[in-house]
Amino acid sequence: RQEFAKELRSQLDAAIKPLLQEIIADVTGVEVVAMLSDSDLNKKIAGFIAVLSDIPEIRDPESIPKVKKEKLADAGNDKQ
Repeated sequence: RQEFAKELRSQLDAAIKPLLQEIIADVTGVEVVAMLSDSDLNKKIAGFIAVLSDIPEIRDPESIPKVKKEKLADAGNDKQ
């Protein structure tokens, strides 16, 4: 039964990826160079990652929070 589920998910993945790539490219205006996907049948989760060829334009760039490089460096030092 689990092998059947894996095969079905694999076939669905193959069918969905090209459609999802097209939708993402249309919405962002940027080419999708790779799509990564994985699922966990035991946890009943699935995920997709789209790798874009460039950074998409943003309607309101000011709405994105900015983090200073020094703050990132300090956060990295806290973990050590």
